[in-house]
Amino acid sequence: MDGKAMHLIRVVDKSIPISQFVTRLMRHTLTTKHQETRFTHKILPMSHTCLSSMENLKKIAREAIDQFFAPEKETAKKAETKNSTFAVMYKTRGSKNQKMDRMDVINAVVDCMPEGFSVNLDNPDVSVLVQVIGRLTGVAVVAGFNSLSGFNIRTLLASTKTPETS
Repeated sequence: MDGKAMHLIRVVDKSIPISQFVTRLMRHTLTTKHQETRFTHKILPMSHTCLSSMENLKKIAREAIDQFFAPEKETAKKAETKNSTFAVMYKTRGSKNQKMDRMDVINAVVDCMPEGFSVNLDNPDVSVLVQVIGRLTGVAVVAGFNSLSGFNIRTLLASTKTPETS
């Protein structure tokens, strides 16, 4: 086994917000400094998926962003979004016949963002993850993606280790 396997796991229960679940799992890993999974290196949530096309992407990006900034949280979120930053994290995997241009995808997602956000690619408050895997496109909106090592478990745990002195 070459270690380059990817698995997609579908959460059937729509009441479980997958982006929040993965963020909580990563924060737990950071707090406990313990890897709960033996072979998992990185976890990327995709709260919304579709067949890869610009039309479908725009639809699910809008849904994912609207869900993240849901009306019941609007008052609290508006206070948080003043001077808030965001980044679009775009990655293609196994998509040799890519019909979607990278900048078109990024611009489509930027158009869906609420007012009051500015771009910060180094350390955004909110990250919109866009993953294109073959004919499937997934989108998720997460907070603290970069501060949690891009949800890479090994990198996250390595960043918490202190050098031992001899």
